[in-house]
Amino acid sequence: MRKYLFLFTLLLLLVFLVTLRILLPVATISPAHSSSTWKPLTSFSGHDSLRTATFTVPRHWRLSWRCTGYDDGIAGSFGAVPHEAHGLLGVVARGSCAANAVSSGYTDESRAGTYSLTVFAAGNWWTATVEIPASSP
Repeated sequence: MRKYLFLFTLLLLLVFLVTLRILLPVATISPAHSSSTWKPLTSFSGHDSLRTATFTVPRHWRLSWRCTGYDDGIAGSFGAVPHEAHGLLGVVARGSCAANAVSSGYTDESRAGTYSLTVFAAGNWWTATVEIPASSP
């Protein structure tokens, strides 16, 4: 009986994980991208962690980020979590901020809505730009 209960529990866990993978959007992170197909919607900047103002985006959008570590040769970090009115979107943009150099990246998102970002950052400075396709009105 315990064997069947274990197998049933394992099966339920597998179904849950597959369902979760299907329902959550997948982020694509890349160090560089073409700016000719995207236009900025809004930008945020700082040198520490913060929660941004809200912004409204269409179904396809991206979050581009740039940051630098500390001047004394220590790397920093950057992370951003989009929030909807009812909770987290579930996609996190993150990266390492090189010491004495500029690092960058982006994450593609595929869910329309009104969001704010919680940014977790350490380093001299960071910028985060919400971009939409250039063809968007």
